[in-house]
Amino acid sequence: MVINDSDDSFKIYVSAMDGKNRQKFTIAHEIGHYFIHYKDGNPEERETVYRRTNHAYGGFTEYEANVFAASLLMPENKFKKSFEIRGGDLDLVANDFGVSIAAAEVRARTLGLLDNNG
Repeated sequence: MVINDSDDSFKIYVSAMDGKNRQKFTIAHEIGHYFIHYKDGNPEERETVYRRTNHAYGGFTEYEANVFAASLLMPENKFKKSFEIRGGDLDLVANDFGVSIAAAEVRARTLGLLDNNG
C-alpha cells in the first residue's frame, strides 16, 4: 500500500507475513503506481487510488503496476539471458532475480519465452 504524505512524498508498507521475494515485488509494484499513476494523476483521485487497503481493486491500473514491477526486477535482456543459461528452469531463474517462481513464469510468458502449454 502506498500512503501519500502532504509534502508529496510517499511511504510503502508491506506485510511482515509476506516472504522477502513477495515484499520486493510489492515494493516495485507500488513504486510503479507512484510513477505511472500518481505523478501524472488527478489530485482528487490520488487519495482514492493510493490510500486503498482493499486489494480487490484491479483492472488496467494494477496490470500496469505489475508490468512496471516485473520490468524493474527482471529486465528483459537479463531475464532472457538467465532463461537461456538456466535452460528455462524457472526455479533457477527466479532465484537469479530474487522473485517468486510465479513472477518469473509470468515474465517468461510476457516475453514470449513460454507458451500456454509450458
